[in-house]
Amino acid sequence: MRDTVIRALVVLTIGGGAILAAPAGAETAVGKFTVAGQIEQTFLETGGPAVWGVPLDDARDTADGQFQRFQHGVFYTEPNINGGKAYAVNGPILAKWGELGWERGALGYPTSNVYQLSTGGFAVPLIGYFGDTPGRWSKFEHGVIYWTEGTGAHPVSGTIYDIWSKSGYESGSYGYPIGDQYPVADGRVAQQFQRGTITA
Repeated sequence: MRDTVIRALVVLTIGGGAILAAPAGAETAVGKFTVAGQIEQTFLETGGPAVWGVPLDDARDTADGQFQRFQHGVFYTEPNINGGKAYAVNGPILAKWGELGWERGALGYPTSNVYQLSTGGFAVPLIGYFGDTPGRWSKFEHGVIYWTEGTGAHPVSGTIYDIWSKSGYESGSYGYPIGDQYPVADGRVAQQFQRGTITA
């Protein structure tokens, strides 16, 4: 069964196997496996084997798409999302997404690659200026996951995401999420951020 396949990121050293250049849309041989279709296109556009290493296996089917594991990330594609474009997920964001149930979880499929971001620092009245807090984020069908080394990886979705986005995302008054959503009274949910809690 596909769901029994462990898709956690595993860094392996795989020797041998020449990397053959091929136009997008054809199959590209990378090590012992091939990369094809939308996964191949995104793989080559985002740096190819120099960034992602070699594939750990051939592409596998999901319920309605495909995924392929590489040494340094996993690529997912779903035909009904952005024309079937493939997106890469890696590192702590990949681990958190897996914890939440992969594409069958609450967030659904990825709809962006993992992006680097930078807040540029922030000022707190009467306390002082705090330096830059670089992080990463990735967008999914039903929310986002944000990560920094200090805060860890946490999803933001639903009404809390709407409030947080209007405040300026991680560069706004709340900063990065420091925990996941949790239930509170009256059927509402809350989530803690670096500089406050949002309840919705």
